[in-house]
Amino acid sequence: MRRHRLVATFGVTSLVLFALLRLGLGRTLQTAVERRALEDAVERADLVGGLAIRPTLLIEEVPTGLSPDRARAVHRALTPALGGTGVIDVKIWNRFGRVLYSQDLGQVGSVEPETTILRSALEGAQRAEIVDVSDSPRPALRRHEQVLRAYVPLRFGTMGPAAGTIRATLPYEPVQQLIDTETRRLYLQLAAGLAVLWAALFRLVTGASRRLREQAAEQQHLARHDPLTGLPNRTLFAERLREALADGDKLAVILMDLDRFKEVNDTLGHHHGDLLLQQLGDRLLETVRPGDTVARLGGDEFAVLLPKVAGEQDALAVGDRVRDSLQAPVVVEGFALDVDVSIGIAVAPEHGTDATTLLQRADVAMYAAKANGEGQIVYEPRLEAHSTKRLALSGELRGALDRGELTLHYQPKVALGSGEVTGVEALLRWQHPVHGLLLPAAFIERVERSDLLGPVTEFVLDAALGQVRAWRDEAGADLDVAVNLSARSLHDPALPSMVHRILRRHGVAPGRLTLELTETTIAAHAEAAAGTLSELAELGVRWAIDDFGTGYSSLALLARLSVHELKVDRAFTCDLLTDPAHAAIVRFTVQLAQSLGLTVVAEGVEDAHTGQALRMMGCDEAQGYGIAYPLPPADLVAWVLARTAAQVVTA
Repeated sequence: MRRHRLVATFGVTSLVLFALLRLGLGRTLQTAVERRALEDAVERADLVGGLAIRPTLLIEEVPTGLSPDRARAVHRALTPALGGTGVIDVKIWNRFGRVLYSQDLGQVGSVEPETTILRSALEGAQRAEIVDVSDSPRPALRRHEQVLRAYVPLRFGTMGPAAGTIRATLPYEPVQQLIDTETRRLYLQLAAGLAVLWAALFRLVTGASRRLREQAAEQQHLARHDPLTGLPNRTLFAERLREALADGDKLAVILMDLDRFKEVNDTLGHHHGDLLLQQLGDRLLETVRPGDTVARLGGDEFAVLLPKVAGEQDALAVGDRVRDSLQAPVVVEGFALDVDVSIGIAVAPEHGTDATTLLQRADVAMYAAKANGEGQIVYEPRLEAHSTKRLALSGELRGALDRGELTLHYQPKVALGSGEVTGVEALLRWQHPVHGLLLPAAFIERVERSDLLGPVTEFVLDAALGQVRAWRDEAGADLDVAVNLSARSLHDPALPSMVHRILRRHGVAPGRLTLELTETTIAAHAEAAAGTLSELAELGVRWAIDDFGTGYSSLALLARLSVHELKVDRAFTCDLLTDPAHAAIVRFTVQLAQSLGLTVVAEGVEDAHTGQALRMMGCDEAQGYGIAYPLPPADLVAWVLARTAAQVVTA
C-alpha cells in the first residue's frame, strides 16, 4: 500500500512538473517565433519600400501630399508590386503626420496624431508590433484578427533624415501556424524525453521504495533484537513478558549474568568476548522449550521468559539445564574457556504482576546468587536488603568523588637488604558516611564500567602526587609512590598529558611515580600498552607489572615493553616456605628480572621468615601485612619515622 502511494505521488508530481514545463517552454517558443516574425516583417517592409514605394513616389510630392489622381496612380502601381511579398496592407505618412498613401484611399490626405512608433521610424528606427484588428472597419483586415505591422523610415537617399514612415501589414496566421507546428514538435519531443525519464525514475523510485521497506524492516528488527547474538533485546523481551502476563497464566523470568566475563575481555580482548556471548546464546536456545524466549539484555546479561509454568521448580529445572550446558568449556578461536553463570528467578504472580517488578526481583535474586556463589536463587523478600545497598552504592558513587568521600591509603614497600622504606603503593578507599570504610572490591567494578574511570584515575594520581610533595615539604620524607591503572586507561590518549600535567602541578620528579598494570592487562592490550608505556617512560615515569606470574605474557613481550619493575603475586609468596613449586616460580622470576635489569617486589609478605627467604633469593623489595597494613597519610608518616628511628638505634 505504501509503495502504491509513493508511486502515485511520484506520478502526480511528474504530471504537474510536465504541465509547468510544457507551459513554460511553450511560452518561450511562442516568444521566439514571434520575435523572428517581427524581424521578418521589418525586412519585408524595408524591401517593399525600396523596390515598390520609392520608385513610385516623387520626393517633391512627399511634403505636400498626393492628389487623388496621383494617389490612385500610386495604388495601381503598388498593388501588383506587393504580390508575393506577403504584405496585405501598406500605409505611408510624411514627416507632418499626413497620410500620403493608404490602400483605403479615403484616408489619403488625412492627418493622424503622431504616435511613439511613428516618431521612432521618422528618427530612423525600425519597429514592429503585433496588433489585434478584430474590430477594424476594414473587412479585409478584420478577418485576420491579428496582424504584424512593421514601421520603417521612408528615405530617397542614403543620407539625410527620413522623409516619412512606411507601415507594412502582414497576416499573423502563418506565424500562428509556425508556432503551432513547432509547439507540437516540442511537446512530442518533450513527452518522449519525459516518458523515458519517467520510466527510468519510476524504476529508481520503485527500487528505492523496495530498499526503504527492507531498511525499515531491518531497522525494526534491529530495534527489537540484539545485533551481536540475533536474540530478542530488552525491548522485545519486555513486550513478550507483558503479553504473557496479560494471558493470566503462571510464568517465570530467569535473569543470568556471566561470572568473570570481564576477565575474558581484559585478557583476550572484546572480539573473543563477543564470540563467547554468541556461543552462549546458542547454548541457551538449546535448553528451552519452543515457546520460551531467550534474550540478551545487554553486556553479559541474558534473560529467559518461561510462559505457562507450574511453579518455580520448572524455572529451577531450566536453570539447571543452562548450567549443565556450560559444563563443557566454550572454545573460542582455540581458547577453551570455562564459563559459569549466576541465575536469578522470579515467578508471576507470586513475585510480581507487572514486567518491571518481575525483572527487578529477578535481578535482585541474580545478584544475590553472584554474591553468595550459589549458582541460582529464587527471589525472596529478604534479598531486597542486599539489593538496596548495592543499588544505593551505585547511585552514590558518582557523588562520592564530588563530596570528597574517596581517599587514599598507602602501603609501604621496604628494601629487603637494608630494611629502608623505598616507597608506597596508593590504594583507593571510599569513606562512606553510612557503611564506613569500603575497600575497592565493593565499588571499583562499577567505576571501571562507567564514565567515572577517567575522573577517578585523575583524582588518584593528583592525590597521590600531592601527598608525595606534602610528605617531602612537611616531614622531610622523600618517598616514591605507585598507582594502579585500569586496562581502559591504556586506551585513553589523554593519559600521558594528564600524568605530565599533574607531575608539574605538584613539582614531583617523574621518577618518583610508578604506574602499575596487571600482567593480564598488558598481555591482552599489548599494542596499546607498548605505546602508552613508551610515551610515559620518555617522561621518566616508571612502570611495574603487577601480579606477575598469574597471566600469560611472553618473555618477548616483557623484553619489548618499557618496564622497570616486576611484582610477584601474593599467590606465590604466601606459601613460599611450604610449596617448592611456588618457591621455584619466585626464584625464576627474580633471576629473570635481574637478567633484564628490573627491580623485583614481592607482594603479600606476611612474616619475617618469608621476607628472609625472599632476600636470600635476591628479591629487592617487599610489601605485605607482615611489614605494614595500608595506612592513612598521617599514620604512614608516623610509621616511616618510627621505623627509621628504630633502624638508627639498631645500627
